[in-house]
Amino acid sequence: MASTEYKLPARRDVLVAPFTVTELWARIYRPTNATGPRPVIVMLHGNHSTCGRFDPALPGRVDDDSTYTDSGRCPEGYVVVPSHEGYAYLANQLATWGYFVVSINANRGINAGWGDDEDFGLNLRRGRLILRHLMQLDRWNTGNGSLKALGFNLRGQLDFEQIGLFGHSRGGEGVRAALNQYRDIGSIWPSQFRNKPKIRAIFELAPVDGQTNRVLNAEGVAWNVLLPTCDGDVSDLQGQHVFDRMITARAETTPSPKSMFTVEGTNHNFYNTEWQQSDSQGCYSTDPQQPVVFDPNAAGSEAQRTTALYPVTAFFRANLGNDPAAVFGNLLDPQYRMPNKLTRVTRFRRTYTDNVARKGSIVLDDFVRPIGAGETGLGNETSNLKYFTQTSVPEHDIVAQFGVLAWDTTVLKSKGGMPFYQASAAVPGSGFTVDAFDTLEFRIGLACKGFADGGFYGCEADPALNPSGTTDFSVAILSPDGFMSRTVSLSRYARPLAPVGIGYGPIIINQEPRVAGAILPGNEPPDVFNGNGHPVLQTVRIPLADFGLLKGARVRGARLTFDRAAIGAIYLGNLRFTRVLDAGKSTGPGPIPGPFVTAEVPSSPPAAPAAAAPVMHMPAPRMIGGAQVSRILRERRSVVSASQVIGSAKFAAAPVWPAPREVVTIAISVPEPLVIGGALLTLRIGDQTFRLGQAVSVPTQGLKAARFILTPEAFAALPQGAPMVLENGAQRFDLGTLDKAMLH
Repeated sequence: MASTEYKLPARRDVLVAPFTVTELWARIYRPTNATGPRPVIVMLHGNHSTCGRFDPALPGRVDDDSTYTDSGRCPEGYVVVPSHEGYAYLANQLATWGYFVVSINANRGINAGWGDDEDFGLNLRRGRLILRHLMQLDRWNTGNGSLKALGFNLRGQLDFEQIGLFGHSRGGEGVRAALNQYRDIGSIWPSQFRNKPKIRAIFELAPVDGQTNRVLNAEGVAWNVLLPTCDGDVSDLQGQHVFDRMITARAETTPSPKSMFTVEGTNHNFYNTEWQQSDSQGCYSTDPQQPVVFDPNAAGSEAQRTTALYPVTAFFRANLGNDPAAVFGNLLDPQYRMPNKLTRVTRFRRTYTDNVARKGSIVLDDFVRPIGAGETGLGNETSNLKYFTQTSVPEHDIVAQFGVLAWDTTVLKSKGGMPFYQASAAVPGSGFTVDAFDTLEFRIGLACKGFADGGFYGCEADPALNPSGTTDFSVAILSPDGFMSRTVSLSRYARPLAPVGIGYGPIIINQEPRVAGAILPGNEPPDVFNGNGHPVLQTVRIPLADFGLLKGARVRGARLTFDRAAIGAIYLGNLRFTRVLDAGKSTGPGPIPGPFVTAEVPSSPPAAPAAAAPVMHMPAPRMIGGAQVSRILRERRSVVSASQVIGSAKFAAAPVWPAPREVVTIAISVPEPLVIGGALLTLRIGDQTFRLGQAVSVPTQGLKAARFILTPEAFAALPQGAPMVLENGAQRFDLGTLDKAMLH
């Protein structure tokens, strides 16, 4: 394995950002003994400061300046932050397996830069930067210029039919932006390549979602997202939205696996070794089993990196290349056991489907039809439940609806019959065969406190809802005539877990470790911060063979009978019959066919430590005082939109700078430096939200200012005296009330 860096001269690139200077800077990790064209993986980091300094009193480098973004230089005493170097632990392993890995630096003109009114997080721009790097690699792969630029001949070494993308934080939405912009109707990108790239696999790590004016999914490719539950930056686990949208829309024509790999007790920053200050001071949780893998006072965490090394390398080995090994995909599939080297580090939750194509599944209930089977007998039907409704769930995409079910057999037994829920895809007396399908699949999680009153209180776990800490019930297939198949117990296949503790960012002052499970007086989470847990729903996959169905047997639906736990409350979603993509992958009988196959996993990944860091239970974040609006100015500025960039790339060799327009700029000063990360810098004034903003460096003080652009019409519509709050991930600054008389 060898690595080489390239950094081409910075310029205004019409294909990336015609009005902003960007650069092509990346490191290539390559196999040295491979023959023939090799698959390519492009990695993109997230939003982060571009300049850092060393403080002897603090661990690692402190990245608190972004002068490089616009100028290409850092202040005296600072160094350029090499964010693209932070995934070497992943890239080196992948290169030893024969992949060419290209890790991109997005500092110039992107990281910590001004967004625009169609691309607040600059993630469409990030996508174009990825495509521009691929275009350059294509030139080197088909020409003779690589020897001078790289020091070795790249010609003919890259297989553009096998492209994988990896994105962290805003890089996650950035890789989806690359896929979608390349595929757009009328896209200019395919014409820029000699060998047109075929993107086959996307891995996102703690991604953002919704920071552009587009809905960005990953249809037609293998896709996985890793969600760290103690993320203090993207603390609402936005990657769940993407899975929700894709499994609900069922828009694929070519089936491809989709999965979520949730890691308990890890933060956002320490998956990149160059991001050396923790974004999270721990996990706020009432769960005594809640692990915290990282030390917030350290400069990184080898144990945390292990929780990415295995799923990232396994995912690409299973889905990318001319000789993919499907067995590696078992790591992401809840039908298979996890390797001990991971389970010794922390707990995991896996959400998975082989198939979101319409022809690959029969939907029994997505909880979007009216409640009740009605006269047709289609839909869902319940009996003796304490509570049932269909609703959205906190932190999930609004298009996804879930069933909320609660039961108490200590009260309802006297009425006769155990509580049940059933869903049907055929009217009574008719049915369909499931010979072409392999599993009954659904998503499940223990319900949040307050599930029945419509408030949800964020998502706080409530042990009283499921006293055993999990739940169990019977599952059976329903025949056309209402008879039940052989029943199986949920506990054979899964152990549903409660909402998992949430990570809080660097605004936390009190870092004293807490006794596991304790919430000390005065540290209760205030309502404004919406609870203390993530309602991550796990997937249950039951082989249809376990129900004893005969070949050709006709079925109508499935029934869940709540006869194994006296009291319970759950979220339920996406109840379906599904077809397994690789027929040889799932081997029955039994819920977990065996341990994850490790024979093909090289011994080079580092072993996980025998024990994780101690559990820390932190107080909830506070609202920070001392911030203020320093100026409100009426001025004329040129504001670039994403559509103008794309239009310029299509039609203009020399783009024309947009004409200045009147705007209102609100300047803000804050008492502590703003942390540059994946979350959008957001200004809330009354009930209005503004996202066209930028953190600003103050000489010798770091990023202790911000600016926002509003249209004059939007400013005029704001009420005098409206409360103002500046939000930046876990940082929240009280700005007092709006004084419109400050406008000059």
